[in-house]
Amino acid sequence: MLSRPRALLFSGILYADVDYQKRALEALTSGFGPLRHVSKEIVWHSDHYAAELGSPIMRQFVFFRDIIWQDDLRDIKNLTRSMEKDLAVDGRRKVNLDPGILAPARVVLATTKDYAHRIYLGEGIFADTTLLFRDGGFRPAEFAYSDYTQDSVLNLFSSMREELLREL
Repeated sequence: MLSRPRALLFSGILYADVDYQKRALEALTSGFGPLRHVSKEIVWHSDHYAAELGSPIMRQFVFFRDIIWQDDLRDIKNLTRSMEKDLAVDGRRKVNLDPGILAPARVVLATTKDYAHRIYLGEGIFADTTLLFRDGGFRPAEFAYSDYTQDSVLNLFSSMREELLREL
C-alpha cells in the first residue's frame, strides 16, 4: 500500500498595503488553520506587481501549524486564488498569495504559470520545485525566484524543516 507523504504548508504573501496583508492573514487562517510561524517582512526587489499591488512591495512567509498531505497543493492553490479575488479592488489584486509545501527533501510552490521545469497538477495548476535539501541545507533550484535564494529565506526554510522532521 502506498503512503501519502505529508508536508508543512506555507504561503508567501506579497503586498504593499498592510491592511490587505492583515486581511490576507485572516483569510489564510480561516482557510488553513492557525499559524506556527510568521516571518519578518522583506522588501521584494521587483516592480513586476507594482501596477496591481502598489509599492513598495513587501514579502512575508507564513507557515501553518497543521501538517498536510502533499497532494492537496492543487486545491490549496485554487483556494488562495479565490482569496486573492475576494480581496481585489476593481479587479486588481491587493495581495499575491503563493502557497507551497515544505517537505523534508524539497520546497514546492504552486503556480498557474507553465514552464519547462514545472509539473502539471491539473485544473490549471503547476508544481515548481524551488528549493532542494542537499548537504545539510536548502539550495535554490535552477529557476528559483530570487527572493528564495537569499540566505535569510534559506535559513528560515531550514528551520521550519527541522520543526517538520520532529513532527513526522
